[in-house]
Amino acid sequence: MDREISNRSNHKLHIVGAVGLPPDYGGWETLTSNLVKDLNQEFDITVYCSSRHYKSRTDSYHSAKLIYIPLRANGWQSPLYDAISMFCAIYKKADTILVLGVSGCIFIPIIKLLTKAKIIVNVDGIEWKRKKWGYFSKYFLRISEFFAAKYSTELVGDNIEIVRYLKREYGKQSSFIAFGGSSRDGLDENLLKTLRNEKFALNISRIEPENNIHVILEACQRTSTHIYIFGRWKANNYSKSLYKEFSQNEFCHLHEHVSSQEILNSFRKKAFLYIHGHSVGGTNPSLVEAMSWGIPIVAFDVIFNKESTFNKAIYFDSANNLADILTSLSKFDLEKISSDMLKLHDKNYDWKIISGKYSDLFKKHN
Repeated sequence: MDREISNRSNHKLHIVGAVGLPPDYGGWETLTSNLVKDLNQEFDITVYCSSRHYKSRTDSYHSAKLIYIPLRANGWQSPLYDAISMFCAIYKKADTILVLGVSGCIFIPIIKLLTKAKIIVNVDGIEWKRKKWGYFSKYFLRISEFFAAKYSTELVGDNIEIVRYLKREYGKQSSFIAFGGSSRDGLDENLLKTLRNEKFALNISRIEPENNIHVILEACQRTSTHIYIFGRWKANNYSKSLYKEFSQNEFCHLHEHVSSQEILNSFRKKAFLYIHGHSVGGTNPSLVEAMSWGIPIVAFDVIFNKESTFNKAIYFDSANNLADILTSLSKFDLEKISSDMLKLHDKNYDWKIISGKYSDLFKKHN
């Protein structure tokens, strides 16, 4: 792919919707970080960050400018955070605005009146279907998704089923660009030594009902399967209740979220199984990151997960079903599943490939 380095100073790319950089929160931050690292020789990049999240702030990250907005990037402040970021991007004369998520897209009709910039929206999953939202929030997100589909220059779906959904619902063709996996570099050697003789399954996720953490814990407890789960256990009533119920169980190792990739990669390297419970969304970052380490995957049986794993993983739909799988793993060719996951990752989810697709999209309407 030709890299138009001379365009860097001319094409202003502004990224809206992530918590910020350096990345230590979630998928949007990982995506933003990789785009900045891979494309900073092609574009003049600005990233909007939440000043509420960063006690220590820097002006730049891998040549990208950082602008801080005094609001939280998530929760009820998210739409205003995105809107203010987009208005700042207009003021800074952005050529392309990449919006991550739909919560602020209700403002796009106004934004379009004020700028000729391309507005590209990565819709993430079908956010309004998440169980954690109340009626008003679901309605607001559905409207925001509609405005994203109707008024954006281009839509991005990170899962082929999301692309199909956008076509079915809104008659809008979108670009399929998957989420990338994790680098296989960076391990905590001391931690690896302590994990050397352990046999455990792994899950890294937000502790929310649609991620079926209760199903996973129940099945692992029932089958005496050791599992490490990393997440924010004090985030909501659901996570708190699960922590209270399962934290003392000898097979359920419930750890708080950690941002250290060295620690997470060490657990990924040693896990004999990755259990993925997400039931809503597109190509989930934690699933692809597990695939990058060639861990055999057992995933919740929904179309998004089947598309992400090309129907080559093992799938469950209930605690009973998962327990049956865990007690009969010998009937599955885990070595082949491991090999398939690694090959699929390297062919479809390498960050260099992903960044290249975004680069082509940013240049598409020049």
